[in-house]
Amino acid sequence: MATADVNMFLDEGAVGRVRALLEELMGNIEQSLHDYSDAEAVAVENFLMLKEDLETSISELETNKVNLEDHLEEMAQCVLEE
Repeated sequence: MATADVNMFLDEGAVGRVRALLEELMGNIEQSLHDYSDAEAVAVENFLMLKEDLETSISELETNKVNLEDHLEEMAQCVLEE
């Protein structure tokens, strides 16, 4: 009986099938990792571009704010002079 149990694990066909399944699984995992890495790289690139655009917009808005505050002061001065 003990010999039969040991021989069960020595079935080369079964070992080959298990090996093939494990190799297929490993290939699928590697492909998924590659796909996720590519997707992450694209997402990071998009984020960095959006971040740059937003920082540019914020800078422009801050400049506009300063210009508008200066204009308001000029208008207030004009009102006082009139």
